Amino acid sequence: RGSLNQAAVLTETVWKNASEQCAQNVVCVVPAGEAWLLSANMTVDALKIEGIFKWDDTVPGIVLTIGWLNVEPGGNLKVGSAIAPIGAVPGVTATIYIKRTAINQHPVHGDRFLNGNGSTIDIHGLPMARTWCLLNRTARAGSTELFLNFDPSAMGWKVGDRIGLATTSMGTSTKHQIVAIREATDERLVLASAVAGQ
Repeated sequence: RGSLNQAAVLTETVWKNASEQCAQNVVCVVPAGEAWLLSANMTVDALKIEGIFKWDDTVPGIVLTIGWLNVEPGGNLKVGSAIAPIGAVPGVTATIYIKRTAINQHPVHGDRFLNGNGSTIDIHGLPMARTWCLLNRTARAGSTELFLNFDPSAMGWKVGDRIGLATTSMGTSTKHQIVAIREATDERLVLASAVAGQ
């Protein structure tokens, strides 16, 4: 008797270009058994994931605009991974913009949500030692520099990051972008106002 040679059959995932699959004003469905790769901006009324929806972790500046996102039982949303988190490649971010209203409301949750039920949602960003800190000096309205209690570089913050400043009085919190980090001896950030809505 001869020995039975068995060859393992490897199947390679065939990724569809997510941004070319649906029109803007529809509930876009990633069918079970399909794998979509988001490599360019995508705008849909809503996104229902039954298969695999993966964020391209090599392309900078991708924005997904939706009214709601639901990962169905068995579905998988992948944004980065433990070994290749979003942000490991300079300029790569994962921005999900949720519109004020959806044309097609979800029958249970309505709109303006990201939800998973019996599904997998994997979101991995760069690890940070601290995601927030207190100021060690008062920042007046219109300030372009912040003095922090901790060294921003040691916290994992870098030029290009967006930060939010919470108000300590009646008013609106603001969003800004870090444009420079001064020497750690003075623990200072230089800010530029972020683009409205980002």
